[in-house]
Amino acid sequence: MAFDDASEKLTTTAVKQLSSIEGYGTMAALAIYGLNLFAQAQGSDNVKYWIIPDWNNVLLFQSRQPFQLYKSGDVVNDASRMTHPRQGKVYIGLENDNIIEPIEVLVKVAAITVSEQWAERVVERITVNQRNEPFIK
Repeated sequence: MAFDDASEKLTTTAVKQLSSIEGYGTMAALAIYGLNLFAQAQGSDNVKYWIIPDWNNVLLFQSRQPFQLYKSGDVVNDASRMTHPRQGKVYIGLENDNIIEPIEVLVKVAAITVSEQWAERVVERITVNQRNEPFIK
């Protein structure tokens, strides 16, 4: 499965940035740094998807009228970092274009929130002295 393969890549990839998010997994690497470690899956059923900004556009989507969207695709698997919107709800519209056979769809979403924590602490001041020394090139 593409998700398991991506998780394996995360643990074996020597990317300095990933060391700070160890324990949070592949979805965190994608959400924080935009590092897409998911392999492109082959041979499975595709799904059409739309990421829709609000409920009014969901109603337009359901009635097959033109609607606004953030992103869309016709994929077997997809993973990407979205930096907008930064608040509120987002809706996902899915469609199986195969009228005979059902498909299985797995949707995983990771959201990053920032919580400010204020505290007082003692900070040591470090003094740096600069000096010139001769050397041979």
